[in-house]
Amino acid sequence: MYVNNEKSRKSRATYSSPLALKLKRNFPKFKPFDSTQCKRQLLFFSLLFLIFFFQAGNVYAAALTSVADVPWSSDVSTSGKHTINFTTVTSIPADGKIIITFPSGFTVSGATFDSWSGIDGGRSLSVLGQVITITRDNTGTSSTAGAKYMVLDNITNHSTATTYTVTVETQDSSSTTLDGPTTSSNFTITNTSDGLDTSAPWPIWLHDQRNSATSTNSGPSYPAIRWRFLASDSADNHRSVIQGSDGTIYYSSATILYAINEDGSTKWSTENAHGINIGTALTVSGRIYTYGSGVLVARDTSDGSIIWSYTTGLTSSYWNSFNISPDGTVVIADNSGVEGVNSDGTRKFLTTGSIGRDTTPAIDSSGIIYLTDDGSTGGYYPDGKVKYTSSCLGNSVGNPGALTANEQNFLHTGRSSSNPTAACVASDGSTLWSVASTGDGYHVGALSPDSSVYYHKFSGLTARSVSDGSVIWNNSSAVSSNWAEQIAVDSNGRIYSGVYAVDSSGTTIWNLAGFSGDYIAIGQNQQIYYVQHYTDYIYAYQNWTLSASANTTYYKLGDTLTITATSSMLQTDPSDPGEDNKVQAVMPNGDKVVLSYSSSSGGNTTWTGTYTIPTGTTTGSYAATIEAAQYNVVTDTSTTFDSAPTGSSNTGITSTFSYTVDATAPAEAEIISPSNYTKDDTKPTLRFKKASDALSGLSSYSVLLDEGKNRNFSTTNIPTSGNGSASYVWKDDSAVKIEFLNENDSNSSNDEIKVYFKGLDNGDLTEGKHVWNVRAYDAVGNSAVSTGTFYIDKTSPSISELAIANVSLVSGGRKYTLDITNRMPSFSGKATDSYSSSERTNSNNTKDTFDKVSSGPDKITLTIKKLKEGLEVKDENFEEHLTREYQLSDVQDTQNQEKHTRFYITIPYPLVDGYYQVKLSLIDKVGNTYDYQVFYLMLNSIQPLTAVTSSTNTNSNNNLETEIIEQETIKTITPEEKEHVKQEGYSVKIKVVDNKNNPVKGVRVTIHSRIQEAITDKNGIVSFTSVEKGEHKILIVYNNYEGEQKVNLTGNDVREFSFTIQIKQKSAFTDTKVIFAISSLTIIIVVLGILLVKARRNKGHA
Repeated sequence: MYVNNEKSRKSRATYSSPLALKLKRNFPKFKPFDSTQCKRQLLFFSLLFLIFFFQAGNVYAAALTSVADVPWSSDVSTSGKHTINFTTVTSIPADGKIIITFPSGFTVSGATFDSWSGIDGGRSLSVLGQVITITRDNTGTSSTAGAKYMVLDNITNHSTATTYTVTVETQDSSSTTLDGPTTSSNFTITNTSDGLDTSAPWPIWLHDQRNSATSTNSGPSYPAIRWRFLASDSADNHRSVIQGSDGTIYYSSATILYAINEDGSTKWSTENAHGINIGTALTVSGRIYTYGSGVLVARDTSDGSIIWSYTTGLTSSYWNSFNISPDGTVVIADNSGVEGVNSDGTRKFLTTGSIGRDTTPAIDSSGIIYLTDDGSTGGYYPDGKVKYTSSCLGNSVGNPGALTANEQNFLHTGRSSSNPTAACVASDGSTLWSVASTGDGYHVGALSPDSSVYYHKFSGLTARSVSDGSVIWNNSSAVSSNWAEQIAVDSNGRIYSGVYAVDSSGTTIWNLAGFSGDYIAIGQNQQIYYVQHYTDYIYAYQNWTLSASANTTYYKLGDTLTITATSSMLQTDPSDPGEDNKVQAVMPNGDKVVLSYSSSSGGNTTWTGTYTIPTGTTTGSYAATIEAAQYNVVTDTSTTFDSAPTGSSNTGITSTFSYTVDATAPAEAEIISPSNYTKDDTKPTLRFKKASDALSGLSSYSVLLDEGKNRNFSTTNIPTSGNGSASYVWKDDSAVKIEFLNENDSNSSNDEIKVYFKGLDNGDLTEGKHVWNVRAYDAVGNSAVSTGTFYIDKTSPSISELAIANVSLVSGGRKYTLDITNRMPSFSGKATDSYSSSERTNSNNTKDTFDKVSSGPDKITLTIKKLKEGLEVKDENFEEHLTREYQLSDVQDTQNQEKHTRFYITIPYPLVDGYYQVKLSLIDKVGNTYDYQVFYLMLNSIQPLTAVTSSTNTNSNNNLETEIIEQETIKTITPEEKEHVKQEGYSVKIKVVDNKNNPVKGVRVTIHSRIQEAITDKNGIVSFTSVEKGEHKILIVYNNYEGEQKVNLTGNDVREFSFTIQIKQKSAFTDTKVIFAISSLTIIIVVLGILLVKARRNKGHA
């Protein structure tokens, strides 16, 4: 009868009869000296005797042996299969029972039967609490004593990782115990973090549980050796290194386990006392497993300290290795059997037999194990039980097989012609295809991401189709050089076969000459690691990179271009061949520039060289080729070294770098001002619009004023832009002020720069020619000069040869009469602007001479003013009558002498009678002016006037009678008025009237002593001032008649004299001159008459 598992562990001989248990409960423990209790004790022992008598068979039931529970997955809380192993002493009847009790915490309510061995027939399964009962249905035969197992499914593991046991008992149909109940050996439930670290770049030899040797990382496109590591006593080690997620590389020699940093330095090392290492692996819990000479050791990856050590039940061969199941079980196989070890260092299972010679197990995602051997082998369940045996799997000694990614096929190759290459169906071991061996020696194959399988041998590398074994391609150059070599495939499908790298189409990309690389691991960061199993060296190769650049982007002709190349290639191979690796640049014109090693940093080397841009190189972008060649590295890319490194076959890798030759100067800046003639801008602010450069771009400006003179001004390194605002003063110091304008809009064409030299504050520019330059520089130093020339002209022009057409040459200050037919007079003359310059003496006593300049005559302004009626001829008495500007043309340039032109201008409309003041003003192009001395015009419709100073009217002859008919004086009143008269003279007012006392307009009145002249107004009045004391003659001219009147001005108390003068024409016959003329004429006529009479008489006599 079944009892509690805990009680079973306390006593294997505990009575299991329910009746006994009931009696035990009903009869308490005996108490001494209690008669009632004594009776009860007697009754108890009597009943107990009867129990022993009737159930003596149970007391002597045999114990089961070899009781064990092997979970197919040891992970906590995982639902799956458990294999229950036990060996019976008593036969189990055809209707017997097997009772299995699981510890509390395992979920068995959904348990189902899967399979059994050693028992036949049908069965049923029931569950009560933690007890599973398997009841035979009497369809089979009695199961004789011996080893048996059954597989139960849908058992959920405990959630706590530790060791557990189950209890097994066999019963007959009446539930009478036959064997047991017996407690199993401990089995282990482990944490899920104890499995293979699949996140690591290369966590185990052949990379993964499928032995695919295919990495999820990319290997080097081309190899550059990074370091070589000497692992002492590596002996004949047939395994690759492994690499963790942190980049640490692990390798175990026969005596030492190394942890190596990515740079090749030792992180730590520890003694490994288990002989030749035949396997290492990393787990997600931070452990590293090593295996050799039958001992599996778990170590801490941080320092190599031992966590546990386990001695297997296998005899071990140094050719075989191990793998790790998804649940963390370490599976080891050799020619003596296959063993599973839990992650806590306890045995999970051991299956003995010649089933795994020189092999490494492949394990699928469900934990099924696949082994190769030259005998009977096949697939094994996660509990170590045989799933099937297969001649397909059992015909290839030595070389581990690999599962395809879909886990449907298992492929392997033999190491001799007697061991074919085959693909087996993973589910049952049947042969999918088989061909004559494509391998020889210990040449491990690899799978590709595209369902190809690769094998190599001494004759080359072959790719076959997984589906039918057909040859996809052969590469006869990628030959195996050693008896034992491995293949690895990266995430790009690149195949690394020994020392060769081949692309997925079978084309060789590169190979390592004079080198053997037997066991390969693809690491992170495009690195690959080789182990030479007959030497003590590990080689690390990284991706061979090469890049180059010029020291800048743009160059002008003659510039020196500095080339800097960076490569992951070392200066010298670690094997120290006595020569450097090489780098050179091949320029677009074929010139070669050998680069020299410069430095190393961060895993890269730097190489430099220089090149001068040849004269004649045209503007444009150029690409140069950079080449690198490496000792004993042969690639598919040719190089052109005159002397290539040994073993490189003048091949390597290439790259390009670009540079641009800018042989074109920038577009010139546009000069705004000053750029012409000026007279006043002697402290100019220089303004220009920005230049442009379509290639390398502008870098700066310089501005120079009066370059070459002793006193000159300059500023350099003006930036090409300000701060993007409408007005930005970039610089304002004691020397210069520089301002940027109009940068705030999208129109860059109106951007300006202003420059003012503060030195001009200490002295203006002087007359003459001045030159300023704006030099725009592009990024490579090409420059374009914009020149602004301006001329300071401070010399006034002149007018000469002035004449009134058809009248006279004109002299300033004179008066000219015009005929009434010449009311629109014309003026002609010569307008001249002479060249002039200056010589400046500077503060340091140097002298600067400036070229002569002349802006040239530009315009003449004719101004005519008319004398107001009745006023004397004074400037203030003239009023504006006409102003007209005339643009001069046809200016002639007599270089360095003068610029001149002839002008001929005509008054635009007729003049009326009157007295006029005429002024001619000449202005040159910068505004210097010249005023010709004023002159006067007199126009009278009756009698033309002539200049008083030049002639006298012969028709006058004082033929006007003048008489003062009225005279008045105005007295002075104040002393100030008396003093004024004394200093300035009298005021004289004259009124001219005719013989009827009517005022006469237009009479010219001249008062003599200091001559003053005026024309009477409509009231017949003229006025004079500042007339001194004494006698004066008043001359009156009117209508070709002239008369005189004398006056005497005296009196200290008089300030003004007023005269009314009456004029009337004298009779011609009262004039003595007329009488004389008439008399003379009469005498002449009489004489002529007498002579005529005499003449006639004489003629008659004749």
